[in-house]
Amino acid sequence: MRRSLTAGAATLIWCVLAASPAWAQTLNPLAQPCVQQGTPAAETVPTRVFEVAPKHPTHTLANPRRPGPQTPLTVLAFGDSAMWGNGLKDDYKYVHLVAQYVADGTGRSVRLVTYAHSGAKIADESNSCYEPLNSSDPRPPGDLNAGLPTTLQQEAAAAKQYGDAELVLLDGCINDVNPEKVALPFPLSGADKEEITRRAHRWCSDNMLSALRQAEGYFPYATVIVSNYWLIISNKSSPVGLALTKKPVDFTPEELAGYRDVENLIKTQLQAEQKLGQHLTDLSVLTNPGGTLQKWSDNSYAFLDTSERCFDWAVASVDGRTHDANDPNAAQCPAEAHVKPQRVTDSVRAFLATVSRDPKYSYGTGKESRLWSVPEPAEPDQVYAQRGELCASHYGVTHPEQELICQENPTAHPNVSGADAFRDSITSILAIAWAKSRVASAP
Repeated sequence: MRRSLTAGAATLIWCVLAASPAWAQTLNPLAQPCVQQGTPAAETVPTRVFEVAPKHPTHTLANPRRPGPQTPLTVLAFGDSAMWGNGLKDDYKYVHLVAQYVADGTGRSVRLVTYAHSGAKIADESNSCYEPLNSSDPRPPGDLNAGLPTTLQQEAAAAKQYGDAELVLLDGCINDVNPEKVALPFPLSGADKEEITRRAHRWCSDNMLSALRQAEGYFPYATVIVSNYWLIISNKSSPVGLALTKKPVDFTPEELAGYRDVENLIKTQLQAEQKLGQHLTDLSVLTNPGGTLQKWSDNSYAFLDTSERCFDWAVASVDGRTHDANDPNAAQCPAEAHVKPQRVTDSVRAFLATVSRDPKYSYGTGKESRLWSVPEPAEPDQVYAQRGELCASHYGVTHPEQELICQENPTAHPNVSGADAFRDSITSILAIAWAKSRVASAP
């Protein structure tokens, strides 16, 4: 089921409006501060449990910290929409693919328990809500955006029941940074690339280190693998399919129609700012949009570069590879620290998994692998129809504008190829870290 050009353009425009500071206060209901409910009890934290049996046992893997025949082997997944697998059926999500690899490699049955959900923050509990629920929901649905429970809260809940977990998959921090500001250019986002870099330093360094330390403390048998993010906006991307540096007089009829949408958007943004007494957008964007807009991809590259460096630093710090993990300048994420895949030991059991920046790994790339090439028809995700019903049941009556955003949520998330790439990155680490030939046989 493919979205239309009109729906695609409307989605992008609404996302821009919801993301901008003025509109976040006037039109986006979910951007309003929430009534805090406190840290949830373990039994209320959303979990999905899957039993994974070996299909083609190779017996090439064994956990060096627990090489015996205990079964099942518990794998825990913590984090946000990427770890949850937005847009993918369960069997295609990379946490499931990794669980199958572990089951085959060890010859043991695997219990996969995923706490990840769309919108999860890694640490910031302020201005965050739990997922909206209906009385018919057996558990909070992972497809609906919610900041809570955070990754840190997810870990704390899992520790009460799965302290013997042997593999922890972890991600987080883009929702703390603000994904809309990462995805949109200044001034539409209210944040330039320097601001995105500062935000990523703040939310992706010490908080990831805390998540790693907490995971290693809660799960003493576990190898912990952090998943990096991927390229969300490429240097080929352009808003509503336009190159904003192109003069309107040179537009094709289709481009002109799209430009009118951008022009109307900016005018509305200016009106909202004036009403709130804010002045964030340069008036010249109306007559010379290319003069004030940075490259569409700048914020995305700034976030990816900074988060990857910060994750690398956090992994090296928890593995004891930095001089002082409590250095007050740690938020600057020095680039010299790095841990290569190696055999797991008592002191080295955290690693960073990264994927290529190839745009083909994301939903919504459109033609020529342009990420977020709205309004070009995008590749439909695997659960588009099912999620539409879920979005309608939770937002359709009270927040119809959120229903549209919910329906298009997997845009810019890993597609099937992207999930395979994450699987390959993680399993290449495990192939070394858990290589059975290097583990003494159990008595």
